[in-house]
Amino acid sequence: MMNESQREGHPASEHFVIAQGRRLVHWITTAEKTIAVGLLVVILGITFAQVLARFLFNSPFSWSDELARYSYVWLTFIASAAVMSQRGHITVEVGDAKMPRRVRIGLNIIGMAVVVVASAMLMFGSVEFLEHRASGYSTGLGIPMALFYGVVAAGVVLIGLHALINILLMSSEWLLSDEDYSALETSRTATRPEEGL
Repeated sequence: MMNESQREGHPASEHFVIAQGRRLVHWITTAEKTIAVGLLVVILGITFAQVLARFLFNSPFSWSDELARYSYVWLTFIASAAVMSQRGHITVEVGDAKMPRRVRIGLNIIGMAVVVVASAMLMFGSVEFLEHRASGYSTGLGIPMALFYGVVAAGVVLIGLHALINILLMSSEWLLSDEDYSALETSRTATRPEEGL
């Protein structure tokens, strides 16, 4: 049953959409960060074990360099997606503070749309590459090369997904009145004070 403010088109429903979108982004980003940290631990652990095996026991592992290298590539793409979820990639923000809010958000939406298109192009290119070049197995670990090269497709899909979610969230923010947007920014800064610095 709808209350009076919902029937009048009050932005409370828009705040709900933004909150749910942010919750979804939080869960996806948490998973990506967890995987990235796990891969970093694998890289550091294997590198340390390789140094010990080589210099203390004079018996290096044949597979450690390969696993560390593959883990590093996976780490790069997964962490890049996590950074995209928070719009943390390097951007040029000349004049952002002087632009009207809706113009600034509109330009950010256009930028994210470019990211979605680029991600789609990279994804189709990487799938085509996988079909033609990713046959065989790695020499040290014996894992399918498709698993190694598949990270490009997985990474750009995640980046494109985050860009698409950012477009939806920014579109919802664009629709808010100035007062509601200010209240949203105040609540966002209050819940995450480190971002307000």
